[in-house]
Amino acid sequence: MKKKWAVMIVIILLIVGLCVFESVYIQNSFSYLYGELVKFEEKISVDENNIDSEENISIMKDLHSSWQKRSDNLKMIVWHTGMKEVEINLSRIQSYVMMNDFAEAIVELNALKDFCMHYRDDFIITIENIL
Repeated sequence: MKKKWAVMIVIILLIVGLCVFESVYIQNSFSYLYGELVKFEEKISVDENNIDSEENISIMKDLHSSWQKRSDNLKMIVWHTGMKEVEINLSRIQSYVMMNDFAEAIVELNALKDFCMHYRDDFIITIENIL
């Protein structure tokens, strides 16, 4: 009887531990993206008329590339539609930077930052998310 309880407790602890790990990984990933977007927004806001510099384009390409690596892992544990939305927004931001369209780039940046915050909050550790 004691062995059954011990096995059940171990299984429950394992499930809770994996849920906590999953939540922390998701929150860290979206916090990382949010932080990078804030830094990029500050960078392009310095000179609104010349956002199509090689440096800015390179920053966006690097951010998009690093997000795709994280996205591969995230796709195993979150909805694919959310990951698709992030990919689309990153591509749009990159396109607007290349076209030197500051207004549209800021709109997309703000939309993606808002999405990151909401998505991150959806995966806060709660009883509902564990169950």
